[in-house]
Amino acid sequence: MKFFNLILLSAIIFVAQSCYISKPLSEPKTIKIVANFTIEKNDYGNSKYINNYSTDDYKAKYLAELKKELDYYNLHETDKQNPDFTLVIDKLIISENISNETVNDEKSEYNGQTFEVSNCEITANFSLYSGNIEKEITSTFASSTKDEKITNNRNLGDYIFGSNKDNSTYRFKGLSDDIFVTLSGKTGRRTVAKLTKKIHKAIK
Repeated sequence: MKFFNLILLSAIIFVAQSCYISKPLSEPKTIKIVANFTIEKNDYGNSKYINNYSTDDYKAKYLAELKKELDYYNLHETDKQNPDFTLVIDKLIISENISNETVNDEKSEYNGQTFEVSNCEITANFSLYSGNIEKEITSTFASSTKDEKITNNRNLGDYIFGSNKDNSTYRFKGLSDDIFVTLSGKTGRRTVAKLTKKIHKAIK
């Protein structure tokens, strides 16, 4: 059963990741970026990370990585009135919520113990148009997430001291203080990958 669950999880992850896999355009194209978007911050209490940086920091990182990624895909930003495409970024949604994770392992002294873990997510809603907002190609989103975890995997200390060989010791695995900055940049790169997939279909 565990093997089946692992295969199912791998399949789900593969499908989710494939949304953000594309290839550079064979010919260079220009794109205009409309980035006067709003930022929605969802803080459900007991947050650890979302307020470590300002929403301006998250916006700046998202746009910086987005624009950097354009060149890789053979897309070139322009402010001229006759671009090949226009990207309108509608909203950046930044969310952190707390969920409970309970250890279910009868051989472990931690069995039944519940931990609070933070779930961090950034989603960008955007629309892609041909020309200067002439015809909508798609209205979609790109997102990235990272969660704290409870893990029983052996760490370096376990290997050095020969402990936790039966993986019965569970420990909390937190995130870096700048996790939302990291997710902002990742979402920017994923935005470009996703819109490039749509452009490939539009110019076939």
